[in-house]
Amino acid sequence: MERRDIVGYKFYDGYYADLLARRVLRNDVPLTQSLTGKEFDVLLYFLQNPRKVIERAKILPLHTEGWRDRHPADDYVSKIKKKLGLARRECLSLVRGVGYELNADVHPVFAFDQDRVGLLYYASLKHFDQHTVASMRIALRQALRSEE
Repeated sequence: MERRDIVGYKFYDGYYADLLARRVLRNDVPLTQSLTGKEFDVLLYFLQNPRKVIERAKILPLHTEGWRDRHPADDYVSKIKKKLGLARRECLSLVRGVGYELNADVHPVFAFDQDRVGLLYYASLKHFDQHTVASMRIALRQALRSEE
């Protein structure tokens, strides 16, 4: 993996879309009902285009030819919102007659940053768990170094 490879996206209210495992977590807990592959692709498309109104026909992961009554985007967005536990006008909003908009700040998570922080965190946790003054000082130094 490259230093700047995106491995996930943090968004809205404690949500994290893990690109490697292709799952969504809320506050570090997986959703009770997982997104299907296509639902994850649609959510990912919105995460890559936050705060932009996207026409139903231009939501790339969807095959939009041959639909009759209800556009496939409406079904997918409805299912995604239900599985994420979002209310009607929360996060993914309908723009009448046009399409949808993801109304949330989205923060990409890069592989390099995740690995670096993870290693320092576990090292400092090891020292902190020893409950000695010296080990807590080491843990504090390591934690402060990770913020540099």
